[in-house]
Amino acid sequence: MSKQFFKRQLDKIKTVLSTDSEVVELANKLLEKIESSQNELWAKLVADKPQQVFTKEHFIVPPELLAANPLALTRFALFCDGGCRGNPGPGAWGALGQKVDGTVLFELTGLDVPTTNNKMELEGAIQAMQALRHYITQEKIDGPIEIHLYSDSKYVVEGLDKWIIGWKARGWKKSDNKVPENMESWMRLDQITQGPFRPICHWVKGHDGHPQNEYCDQMINKALDEAGF
Repeated sequence: MSKQFFKRQLDKIKTVLSTDSEVVELANKLLEKIESSQNELWAKLVADKPQQVFTKEHFIVPPELLAANPLALTRFALFCDGGCRGNPGPGAWGALGQKVDGTVLFELTGLDVPTTNNKMELEGAIQAMQALRHYITQEKIDGPIEIHLYSDSKYVVEGLDKWIIGWKARGWKKSDNKVPENMESWMRLDQITQGPFRPICHWVKGHDGHPQNEYCDQMINKALDEAGF
């Protein structure tokens, strides 16, 4: 998390507890410390240990892609992630595409303010699918394809695999007859994953060393840091 994030949280504490002079004084001292801290001190403040930086050299082709249906002449792996600083709050998404030979097709990221974590997770999947469809169209790829979508969001994976089927059957309503949260995003995702573009979804544990998922997370944090969030 960035210095700006912690400074905003301390400013909120000062506002809420403005009548407590001791709290305000302590918050001011912490703000001064954060502002004047060197990189070494800041690293200790925001993390228990240095975080590994993942690069494209860490990427491996997912085994599911190698063991895919031989009738699918062209196979792709998509990785997506989303996150917020505060929920709701400023958020970002990251998306990465790979061919079966390991070639990276694209890496994308974007910001949204204000937003929610689930909406950013969905946006990462939407942008990954849109970028892949654009690539397939530009390259004029014909014949059967197979797409594997990897996300650390069970909300995205279970939504695509299970929930969306029932929602559509009920006219985009949940079992309690309420409209699904983030319905516009779900409808966009459903539209671009129709027919041969319907991905096989895989849940991966977040922050557990999965190279491509970690790389997407790094893109998200970099985008938020550079935007001052």
